[in-house]
Amino acid sequence: MRIYRHIILALLIFLLITTVLPATAEYSISQTQSPVALLEQGKQLYDAGKLVEATQIWSQAAQRFQQSKQQHYQVLSYNYLAIVYQDLGKWSAARSLITQAQNILKTIDDSFLYAQVLNTQGSLQLNTGQPEIALETWQ
Repeated sequence: MRIYRHIILALLIFLLITTVLPATAEYSISQTQSPVALLEQGKQLYDAGKLVEATQIWSQAAQRFQQSKQQHYQVLSYNYLAIVYQDLGKWSAARSLITQAQNILKTIDDSFLYAQVLNTQGSLQLNTGQPEIALETWQ
């Protein structure tokens, strides 16, 4: 009976080392990454279906871009966050981020980035039962 406990304990330790610790290490590495690298890491997490982790990484990136006054990237971060918050059903948070992105866009000239934010806004409107308004936004 004692040998079974040791085997089970060894298996649990193995699982801990191979699954939980690498994820923790990956997150702690992001503390030293550039904000642009964080955007890419967030995309990879998002594509892998790790939505909560993507929000954490993109939030970090947005804060760093805000601190360094890199407004284009800050808007991009807010847009990504708004998309993932929609996927999580957090409509209010998505709406707030879109508004923040649009406020920044009033001070910079980037029609492509503005179009991305409008696309995200239209998706939010469609997902929250406002298809007519979404259509107007997309036009």
